[in-house]
Amino acid sequence: MGFCAGNGTTHLHPLAAGRLSAVIALLTMFPGCAGLRDSDGRTFVHVAARKKRYSVVAHACQTPALSGILNKQDNEGNTALHLAVEAGDWWIFACLFVNKQVDLNLPNSSGHTPLELSINTIPTGLYCLLNSRILIQETLIAANATRGISWMDAAGTEEHGPQSEAENEEKGSEIVLPLYYILMYDAVDFLFNV
Repeated sequence: MGFCAGNGTTHLHPLAAGRLSAVIALLTMFPGCAGLRDSDGRTFVHVAARKKRYSVVAHACQTPALSGILNKQDNEGNTALHLAVEAGDWWIFACLFVNKQVDLNLPNSSGHTPLELSINTIPTGLYCLLNSRILIQETLIAANATRGISWMDAAGTEEHGPQSEAENEEKGSEIVLPLYYILMYDAVDFLFNV
């Protein structure tokens, strides 16, 4: 049996949407397959993020040998972080966010950074502060992620991004948990004071 499954995929891509043990077994047998892409330019981490397979994404984030594929862009320029933001999956987003190798400011082919996607994917209306899309957006804002290739600041001065890698190094888990607790406190306070 060959490694390619046909139609531009490898056997790793469908496994990424399923069981972690199968992904680990295949990566152990064929370590070079981790960076292979399907016909859409996606790695197995893209597929796992899109299919909301936390265990597979967590394994990729915790395995130093796989850090080189975390910022790979598909044919539309999306990384796994872009796909997690689009899906509105807090846990997959958080897993990628706390990995210092993941670039928060990488724009896709449309020029959208993960922060800009998070802003665009929140439907209009009134939401609980614990809505995963709002948590994602607020976490990116707290980490000083950039909004796009260019934008206007409050003073009307045009800024150009994305930030340098050195400015991005300060992000991490120290932002995620305090922000979560603040939002949780506000939500509980609101519920009991209505």
